Amino acid sequence: IVAGWTYSTNFPTVNPFLSRGGGVDAFVVRYNAAGTGIDFATYLGGAGDDRAFGLAVDGSGQAVLTGYTTSTGFPVLAASQGTLAGGKDAFVAKLNAAGTGLVFSTYLGGSGQDEARSAAVDATGAIYVAGSTYSSNFPTLSAFQTMNAGGQDGFLAKFSAGGSRLYSTLLGGQADDRINAVAVDGAGQAYVTGGTSSANFPIAGAAQPALGGGQDAFVSKFSAGGTQLIYSTYLGGSGGGTGAPEEGSGIAVGSYCFCRATACG
Repeated sequence: IVAGWTYSTNFPTVNPFLSRGGGVDAFVVRYNAAGTGIDFATYLGGAGDDRAFGLAVDGSGQAVLTGYTTSTGFPVLAASQGTLAGGKDAFVAKLNAAGTGLVFSTYLGGSGQDEARSAAVDATGAIYVAGSTYSSNFPTLSAFQTMNAGGQDGFLAKFSAGGSRLYSTLLGGQADDRINAVAVDGAGQAYVTGGTSSANFPIAGAAQPALGGGQDAFVSKFSAGGTQLIYSTYLGGSGGGTGAPEEGSGIAVGSYCFCRATACG
């Protein structure tokens, strides 16, 4: 399954459930396992600028995509936020496994500029979306950080499999901060990474407690409820200046097993 965006009026759709909205539209395409054909390919968007940056697939083969939209007519269904709140909002959309329609689709944002960059799905089907916001009124819920600390802050939001928002929190300091990637472990604990220019970025149990340069990468782990940082650390040296930033762009969680004789635990 592939997601992205297109300017094309003749993008090669197959069994689409939505036609082109206009401007720039997001798209979702599923290839068969052999890569020899397309099961479905559809536009997703309104009359404005709609772009998908993040994609995850749950255990039932349902695709979740996220990105940003400037469209007041972005297709929403069972939405926790039914209208565009600012010039550019993040969106979260989940397709059914056959690609014939939406399970849910929602805006996510405040009155400023908001965009999502990454999505992950846990074993229960819960959805995690991360990105960045300039909004002073980003919609937080059961949050670790409720207020924008200055400039651009990162955000992390969790949705149920059916699209109910379970928590949403900001993460940042007085300067610009953004989250580029999210991953989740078997306990529902979310891990995020991105870039920060804030000398007061929230840290906890940090391997590197201070900003090394103009902009550093960071790695942060949230509790399952989203209300607590289990750890959060800078990652960078003195070279993170203008034009040469240090930032995390991807994150993954591994599993391992300690074995004794024939027993694993």
